[in-house]
Amino acid sequence: MKTRLTPIAALVALVLGGGGSIAFAAGNPELEATQQQLRQLQEAVRALQGKLDKLESEGAAKPATAAATPAAAPEPEVTKDDLNGLRSDLENFKYLYNRNREYNTALTNRPVNLSGIAQARFGSNSVANGNNLAPNTVNSNKRHSSFNNGAAAIQLSGLLYRDYEDGRNLAYTLRLAANPSQATGANANANVYVQFANLTYNFLPTLSPENPRLTATLGQQLLPFGLDAAAPDELKPTINSAQFVNALGLGLDIGLIARGEAGVEYDYGYSYRSPTLTWYAGLVNGTGANTTDNNNNKDWFGRAVFTVPAEYNSWLRQLALGVSAYKGTQNVTVTGGSAAGALAGTGRKDRYGFDLYYNHDPFGFTYEYVKGKDDRTFGGANGVRSDEEVESRGQVYTAYYNIGQQFLYANSALGTVPVSTGRFDDWWPKSYQFFLRYDKFDPAVGRNDARHGFRQDIKTLGFNVFFAQTTKFQLNYNVVDSKQPDRDTDRQLIGQFQFGF
Repeated sequence: MKTRLTPIAALVALVLGGGGSIAFAAGNPELEATQQQLRQLQEAVRALQGKLDKLESEGAAKPATAAATPAAAPEPEVTKDDLNGLRSDLENFKYLYNRNREYNTALTNRPVNLSGIAQARFGSNSVANGNNLAPNTVNSNKRHSSFNNGAAAIQLSGLLYRDYEDGRNLAYTLRLAANPSQATGANANANVYVQFANLTYNFLPTLSPENPRLTATLGQQLLPFGLDAAAPDELKPTINSAQFVNALGLGLDIGLIARGEAGVEYDYGYSYRSPTLTWYAGLVNGTGANTTDNNNNKDWFGRAVFTVPAEYNSWLRQLALGVSAYKGTQNVTVTGGSAAGALAGTGRKDRYGFDLYYNHDPFGFTYEYVKGKDDRTFGGANGVRSDEEVESRGQVYTAYYNIGQQFLYANSALGTVPVSTGRFDDWWPKSYQFFLRYDKFDPAVGRNDARHGFRQDIKTLGFNVFFAQTTKFQLNYNVVDSKQPDRDTDRQLIGQFQFGF
């Protein structure tokens, strides 16, 4: 919009407008002089209008009159009493904060994470004093059912050293446990015992999920032999472990074990990480948990797991093949005869395993084969002894089907859920898992007798309900078929509620 002239100039322009002159009577000198003046005024107004139009085209604005800035109010003065009062309030706040922290917060010298599990169980047997009702004491009189506790554990873990530049951290784990349902050996009478006590150091940077890892763990830990022996209680699909785990002495041990990775596949869309090759190697005492070595030989262990490289949406995701080898030396005592219990020297204690794992929701299956070779000495009449190499074999087949969202990596494994729910770590959809399992173990292949032991097969129909990441209800129906003469088939029903924190 063009700038308007002042009222006087507009009036003059109106009088002089139209490009023509005002006609006056000819021959009147005064009127002619007035006409000349009006023409000059018209030219001046037109020149002024041209300058204004030029300024408008260049974006110039008319000068505005600056508003008068009111004078700032004077700041109130701070007296010495005001300053002392502020200091007093600050000291009171510091005292109350420290007092509440001291009384209401557990204090440690190092960062610590507290976790644990507990199991409440009920079992019934068709055969009196069945195995799933252990511990089976001499006072059990034709017992067919019982309430009892499963495992209970409290774990402390954290970092002793944090590397902020590369993530080469030094971590610790201390776990105290009691397992009255499997109270044998050093853990008899269900006393609280040390389950995990170890240090783990990361030799390679861990800040990027695409980088491979290399760690070494020193102390008491689960021996990563196969699938079932290496799974802690909170990750087992079944209530009872495979038979070969306890029979061959697999599980906890004390030593140094290294773990490495190669060919890491990482899917950022689903935060899915899968190393193509994972390997383990280490030395252990070979005598189990909470015991020192009882001979001058250390047992060595090795394991390699190959996982098919695949993206999260591929049907080959989580298809893995594993092989394990354990070569050890054990003290051999005489079994039976007049010299029963006497030390006969040392002998071999070798374990070999193969396992296949596939988990692609909602289907999954696992297979594990384990073979053991042990030297044994049997006593006879008049102190006659015989040395034998006993071979044992165990196999476990498991197939399962999942219903629900809790098994999806995008929803549960990494703690994320759909944003539309408006809930995060406190929201876990219920999930259901049905599975079939066949577990057979032969303690002495081809030598089933009272001296070597008898083969036993266990068929399990199972059902698990997952309420949260650490809370589930398990129901197992076992059919135990022992090849021992004069022993009936045992049908067991076990229910267990497991919760963690």
